[in-house]
Amino acid sequence: MNIRRWEPLDELLCLRESMEHPFTGYLPHTTGRVLRPAPWRPAVEVHEENGRVVLFAALPGVNPKSLEVTVSGDIVTLKAVKGTSGSAGTGFYDSRVIYGSYPLPSPVQAGLATATFRNGILEVRIPRAGEPEARTVKVEVAA
Repeated sequence: MNIRRWEPLDELLCLRESMEHPFTGYLPHTTGRVLRPAPWRPAVEVHEENGRVVLFAALPGVNPKSLEVTVSGDIVTLKAVKGTSGSAGTGFYDSRVIYGSYPLPSPVQAGLATATFRNGILEVRIPRAGEPEARTVKVEVAA
């Protein structure tokens, strides 16, 4: 790990640059493309408790019916639609798909996962898989 000396002047220069160009990510460049901000990824907390892996994700404004949770191996993937809105006759709608894949600290039993969504917080509980057993393999000698 490299240790870097803190330079307050560097932080001020970075702040100044970000304030001078607040729309840089939205303006067209010479290539003619418009840059868009990176997709929003929800804040997630993962920990183990009582033989289960527990994942909490803050998903304010997410439509619970659009929420999709996939557990595969030691990865949890979240996908949802956030903030679909619009009014009659305006033709304006705002819909954002949010997603993210999060590694788990240990192998889990994906088939026993449960998920609960309450007050904008998703809670996923998954039992840990048993510890892998050590196995001695007999070596056959070829003639």
